[in-house]
Amino acid sequence: MTSNPLLVQELVDECLSYLSDAKDLERCALVCRPWSHVAQRALFRVVSIPRSSSAWNRLENTLRTSPHLVPHIRTLFLRSIHFQITELNKICNFPFTHVENIAVDHSGPMSPMVELQALLSVRSLRRLKLDYYFFDTAAFLPIWDMCSTNIRHLDLSCNSTSGHILRPPSAPIAPIALESLRVDTHVKGIGYWFNHDLCPFDISRLTVLSLGAHSSITDWSRMAPALRTIKALEFTISDIEDVEEPLDLSLFPNVSFLHIAIDVRELSTVLDCLSTIPSDSHVRQIVLSFVYSRFTVSDELDSKLTELALESVGLEVDAAEYRSWVSHFPQLSSRNLVRHRAHLSVLLGLMF
Repeated sequence: MTSNPLLVQELVDECLSYLSDAKDLERCALVCRPWSHVAQRALFRVVSIPRSSSAWNRLENTLRTSPHLVPHIRTLFLRSIHFQITELNKICNFPFTHVENIAVDHSGPMSPMVELQALLSVRSLRRLKLDYYFFDTAAFLPIWDMCSTNIRHLDLSCNSTSGHILRPPSAPIAPIALESLRVDTHVKGIGYWFNHDLCPFDISRLTVLSLGAHSSITDWSRMAPALRTIKALEFTISDIEDVEEPLDLSLFPNVSFLHIAIDVRELSTVLDCLSTIPSDSHVRQIVLSFVYSRFTVSDELDSKLTELALESVGLEVDAAEYRSWVSHFPQLSSRNLVRHRAHLSVLLGLMF
């Protein structure tokens, strides 16, 4: 029995690491204690809770009766609405000592201030995605009071119906040095908040930035140092009313990767933006995502991209439509530079 390879824990760990189906892992967890530990660790590494009270109650009951499972959780996705505040409070107060990635999608008139404070204070937290809808700026600021200073990647998608300008906290906290930032908010005064010395986030050393269609972010005074450190940039070319002009890509001298979502009909807007890339640019990869399905591609776009010293151009389209899209880029195709890309935000790819 001592020579039985099924009793060698390292071999058991290696074999079970190839399993991904939840039902298979649940069966393995019933075999014996050594198998159970490995299977449970894989089962609870990523926990995603939908907007279902039964799912929230089931998770809360599981973690309460089996607290040894809590340290297995590395990624936590929470989706809640206003009537699940009680459930959210119970989940957030578990000791997630090893969680690294947290995504919270909350909407409704009640704001989970205290609940999120406990969750975001976890010292192991490195990546945070907050999709948060609030009615008053007073519901937004307190959640950062005890925020972990180890956060390096922030995805902030917030909306507010309040007409009040977002103000910074009243007391300073240790700065949180971000490496990547995604900002997609409809919050009055978000720039004022980020630019204030009491803002908890230090954005001066970013390497990845996703800014949607709001090019005014580049005017933030605290963003100025990061313009030279950013290497990957994601943005949208749009003709919505609150976008003044296309993003000036010459502001980012060290960017090597661009992810561009095209949400316009006119080709000229796209060409104007690409024309801001300087001749000595470090850009080597560009991914194009065609948000506006009726966008008309012409030889001008193919020629403009061919002028750049690119290693590849990714087309973020459905696989079934890829052939028709790639036919619009004969010059790039002749150089074998066109690639198919699945729909994925560059920042979210780094986060989760």
